[in-house]
Amino acid sequence: MVCVLIVFIGGCDSLNPSTDGEEVEVGIYNGNGSWDVSVKALTLAVTEAGFEVQLFNENDVFENDIKRFRMIIFPGGNPQDYSSALSSIGIKRVQNYINFGGNFFGVGGGAAIADIDSGLFGGIGIFDGDAVWPINQIAQYPESVLTEIVKSNDDHPISRGMAEKFTTLYRWGPYFIPYQPDNMRVIFDYVLIESPAMVSFTFGMGRVVLAGFQPEIEENDDRDGSDFADDLYDPESEWEMIEKSIEFCLGELF
Repeated sequence: MVCVLIVFIGGCDSLNPSTDGEEVEVGIYNGNGSWDVSVKALTLAVTEAGFEVQLFNENDVFENDIKRFRMIIFPGGNPQDYSSALSSIGIKRVQNYINFGGNFFGVGGGAAIADIDSGLFGGIGIFDGDAVWPINQIAQYPESVLTEIVKSNDDHPISRGMAEKFTTLYRWGPYFIPYQPDNMRVIFDYVLIESPAMVSFTFGMGRVVLAGFQPEIEENDDRDGSDFADDLYDPESEWEMIEKSIEFCLGELF
């Protein structure tokens, strides 16, 4: 089991961050635009899976301090606010980080920001396609609802051995239309619209996993650190999906 270190930027002064130059397995963005419920739930899910994790914000991106992470996670949130917070400079820094071997996992709005050109805001440009959000057929913005996803690829390292179907939270996330389909592997589809809900691909030297839904939210369990959507009934957990996505991004699953 890997020792766990959690650092909450802007708080929890008793927890010591890694020293300069020390590599950290996972960084989770908690800057402007991020959804605090998603940040907390992802932090708990990642630490429970046994990975070292720290939080970072847009200032760390500007200072190129994200290079200490083996991978970064962009949580649920508002992709337009992400774009404004990062600006063209931060967006290019994140893009370069992945291009030169960093890895990226985006969920919900954190997946939508990966798109090459939304038409409304500047995306990070690592997904060569259109991350279409919100999905009005599932829920009108800004509603959050449960929706079903179904496995579309039994051979993918993330979906291998997992259940065929999950009920999961949808909150403003995208579905994915690739411009170069050969570089994208579909892992799960939305049942309702029969379109990709979770995909993986490479960008330069980095691995990328995008999930349009919120696998970190445990609707009837407080282990995600919040009571968000506790009135909704979800019969299973998707935290194994998060663990396997991290293992895949870090090259531990093939």
